[in-house]
Amino acid sequence: CGPGCTQRPWHLQGQYSTNLFTARAVEIISQHNLSSRLFLYLAYQGVHAPRQAPAAYVEPYKKGIADPVRRTFAGMISALDEGIGNVTAALAARGMFADTLIVVTTDNGGPTTECSTT
Repeated sequence: CGPGCTQRPWHLQGQYSTNLFTARAVEIISQHNLSSRLFLYLAYQGVHAPRQAPAAYVEPYKKGIADPVRRTFAGMISALDEGIGNVTAALAARGMFADTLIVVTTDNGGPTTECSTT
């Protein structure tokens, strides 16, 4: 990836990585030369520890999910869902969506208090 590619610039410290990754992916798509193919590997860090999400993603679940840990987890999923939606919208805006293969995978499911097998 090149020197320093894993280090966030100081002005981005404290920003939610899901949103940063999405913004960069949308930027790459928006600037891509349409005469060549694009391979974009977008490896979001969510949903993983630390269990954190901006309040705007967590608050909608305040009434429906009593457990604050589960509520934060739901917020993390919402941020991820929004990010994927923004990436697909960028692909559509550039006329790339119809010829795009999207693979979504996970390394495991999130642990729950209701399931003793995870």
